[in-house]
Amino acid sequence: PLPAPFDRRVQLFTGKGGVGKTSLVLGLALEAARRGHRPLIVELGHRASVPELLGQGAGLAVGYTPVELVPGVFAMNMSLDDALEDYITAQVRVRRVARAITQSQSLRRFFHAAPAVNEVVTLARLSRLAEPAPGARGSFSPILVDLDATGHALMFLELPRVFEGLAQSGPLHTLLAGFSKLLRDERTTVLHLV
Repeated sequence: PLPAPFDRRVQLFTGKGGVGKTSLVLGLALEAARRGHRPLIVELGHRASVPELLGQGAGLAVGYTPVELVPGVFAMNMSLDDALEDYITAQVRVRRVARAITQSQSLRRFFHAAPAVNEVVTLARLSRLAEPAPGARGSFSPILVDLDATGHALMFLELPRVFEGLAQSGPLHTLLAGFSKLLRDERTTVLHLV
């Protein structure tokens, strides 16, 4: 038997571009809220199309901090710069220092060009979103992640395994091991092919 549609906390969606992933994610979020859940839609940084689908277009800015789109449905957009600042702050523990690092033009060009930086900081943010227990203050469930088209999404999801041999210890190893565990936990995470 299939599990109930909202039993899995982290739900990842991918498929060929243009097949309706975002529309499906929005529909599921609306139904989850109707059933008393607190859904969060996570769109990746190059787009924030959920407000347009709701007909709210320019009237609502969706950024790195979750905002309530309609009663009970929250959304955020995962941009590289915000996720990078958040990740560096978690490592150095001083937001002002993290902001100085991410605002350096030389370092910013490096972070944007370096392979896998965007994926690593995105994984870090998704892991933190999934940490609080469902029902805890400020937690979201389900977390509906609108991934890129299948080819890019599969590379993204393979990142923890690729780095296993490279990062044997330290913060990167801890981050990737935690996300690998989250991805492998069938009771928590599911990948939907649309």
